[in-house]
Amino acid sequence: MKHLDASIGSRFGAYLIDFILIGIVNLILLNFVAYPLLGYDPTEVIMNKLEIFQTMELTETEVLDLLREIIILYGIELGISYAILLPLVFLYMCLLPYFWENQTVGRMLFHVRVVSMKDEEKVSLPKLLIRELLGYIVMSFFSGSILIFVLLVVVLNKKRSICDYMASTRLINVRQPIVEEPQENPFAFFDRQANKDYMDAEVHEVHSQEETNSSSEESSEDDYKVI
Repeated sequence: MKHLDASIGSRFGAYLIDFILIGIVNLILLNFVAYPLLGYDPTEVIMNKLEIFQTMELTETEVLDLLREIIILYGIELGISYAILLPLVFLYMCLLPYFWENQTVGRMLFHVRVVSMKDEEKVSLPKLLIRELLGYIVMSFFSGSILIFVLLVVVLNKKRSICDYMASTRLINVRQPIVEEPQENPFAFFDRQANKDYMDAEVHEVHSQEETNSSSEESSEDDYKVI
């Protein structure tokens, strides 16, 4: 049974819930696991160094050194964040749907599911990797990835995101199956007419047979009287 494509609203709602859940878990792992192991919070150090620009008069050399330190700290923070985020996205967006009817928590709440483009069958793990992991990386490089997501779906005007095009998948609404109405046969009139003619011929043949049998019986009775 085929289904309608998920609407932009349900697609966006499911994406937003999954985005928030991944973000919350990522922040928890950063603040309570990664940064304690590192020994300091790069974000806090960066903020402290930025305050120096406002409170102290620095020479050009000191400014360049400070900017270099901030860039290094930001690179460390970004690297740690992606080191946690990518496995998290793989587990939540790839493995979970693969073993749970191609759904995440957000998609389950909005009754949508990822399926293959042609036959709506279960999506393979490699395609999920392309759609979710690679697509998530591509979109996360843009600031305001949610806005980019919405624009991609709206501009393409086919209710498919760039991730769907990358993996040849669709996001369907499992509560909206396509009801195929029976098509009217253009030759139905001729078929009915042919059936009518056939039935008339059958009735005529039966009547003819009855008349023949009746004539035979009358002829037999006359012969019997003569004898």
